[in-house]
Amino acid sequence: MRDDELPLEYLRGHVEEALATDPRVTEQGLHVDIVGHVLVVNGAVSTPERRVAVGRVAREVAGDVAIRNETHLVPLDEPHDTEAVT
Repeated sequence: MRDDELPLEYLRGHVEEALATDPRVTEQGLHVDIVGHVLVVNGAVSTPERRVAVGRVAREVAGDVAIRNETHLVPLDEPHDTEAVT
């Protein structure tokens, strides 16, 4: 049985695992929900490139199942203030 032939609940888990472990994404905080017959990816990523990678990885795992990438960008900025440690 191919991944895209699995029941959506199992496929949801496969996509979440891939998003957490694939080196293009490696985001632990992403969640995949099932809405109707669509897998919806939610969470925050740090770059536009990583957001695109989320969609690619999910598509590779899900095959023909509909994917909606609802991740949003939260840039990782360097701290503006320094804190003295004494």
